[in-house]
Amino acid sequence: MLCEHFFSLNITPGTLYHGSWVAGRVERNRRIYDYEFVYFSSGSGRVITEDTTYFCRRGSVIIIPPGQVHCTIADAAVERWCIHFDWFGTCRAHREKERIWVFLDSDEVFETSLMAESPTGIFDVRFPFQNDLPGKSSLEMFNLLESFFRVAPDTLTGLLRKRGLFLEILSLALNQFPGSVEASNERLNPRFFQAKSSMDSSFAKPEFGLAQLAGRLRITPNHLTKLFRQKLGMSALDYLQNLRLQLAAELLRENSLNIQEVAQKSGFANANYFTRIFRLRHGLTPTAFRRMALSTIEP
Repeated sequence: MLCEHFFSLNITPGTLYHGSWVAGRVERNRRIYDYEFVYFSSGSGRVITEDTTYFCRRGSVIIIPPGQVHCTIADAAVERWCIHFDWFGTCRAHREKERIWVFLDSDEVFETSLMAESPTGIFDVRFPFQNDLPGKSSLEMFNLLESFFRVAPDTLTGLLRKRGLFLEILSLALNQFPGSVEASNERLNPRFFQAKSSMDSSFAKPEFGLAQLAGRLRITPNHLTKLFRQKLGMSALDYLQNLRLQLAAELLRENSLNIQEVAQKSGFANANYFTRIFRLRHGLTPTAFRRMALSTIEP
């Protein structure tokens, strides 16, 4: 049965990413149009979906299907390799969209008609798929990914080589089916994703508050905090302040706004409160942080 479908496969790798995240970094909620292969070559983190939380460490592979709401958090500094792909070459978003994902906190509409076709019914694999590769296979995967990312598909030979390497990567990822997936079995409360998306889109507004957010979601502020501690390991207030302080640090590096303006644009209504929170986080006042950041930038 599987052999009959072999020649219908048109597995083509698309958008690529390789990089490191610092501990505590949280991805924005998003949906993708195709399949995403993710490999953790170091560190540890979690991929949070609407149904399950997948715990990933060095050697972990996870394949996320189209339409699945998800985000990733780095529990420790992680190095990840990500490859978007399509099983049959039917993903219209590859041809019609500039970006292969849609953030939930944006106004962009996710068009299900553009999604990649699922291989369910052909392969005995359920997605999302997770596998934790043992040491030898983990090293082999790392070497394959290094070779894959080095090959430039600007010639026929390069294109064929790159596609061949990706088939090897998928083969290794799917070869050893997980005996025990380290995932939580509880159904995620959809209010967590709703709350996180609201924060991701509105955190820079000084009038945005957790009490009002909890009210809109018809839950108590304590329940909201419990959701974030359970899923991200931090309170809702900590996550909100992380977003604001991250934006503030970016604005300070630009050196085009005064401290009051930086505070306002990053979501702090009071500049003195902003200075106090910023100093607690960075060990420097905003002014000292800006001075140090600018002194490290070459003309």
